[in-house]
Amino acid sequence: MASASDTRSQAEDAEARGLLAELRERKPEVTDLLQVRAATPSGVRIIGWNLKEPPIAIEYHAVVTDPAKFAGATLGELRERLANPKRKYGWTVPQLIDRLAQVGVKVALECRENFTEANP
Repeated sequence: MASASDTRSQAEDAEARGLLAELRERKPEVTDLLQVRAATPSGVRIIGWNLKEPPIAIEYHAVVTDPAKFAGATLGELRERLANPKRKYGWTVPQLIDRLAQVGVKVALECRENFTEANP
C-alpha cells in the first residue's frame, strides 16, 4: 500500500514530466526569454513579453524583422542609459520603453530616481 508521501511524490513526478514536455515544446520561446532576461537592466522589470510577428513597423520609419534580437538590443541600450543618466545622446528612457512596447515587451522601472535623472 502506498503512503500519502509516495502518492504525493508520484503526483509531483507526473507534474514535473508534464512541465518538462512543455518546456521542450516551447524551447525557442524559453531560450529567447532567458536571453532577454539576462540582458534586462537592474532596476527594470519585464511585465509583459508578447512579441509581435515580424515585420513590425515602429516609429521613426523602422521595420523590425527579429523582435527578440531588437528587444535584447533595446534592453541593452536601456541598461546603458540607466547606468549613465547624464548621457546627452541616443534614445531617452521613455523612448526606449516605448520602442520595447511597440514590439510587445512591456517594462516597468523599479527605481524612479534613475528615470528622472536620465530625463532632466
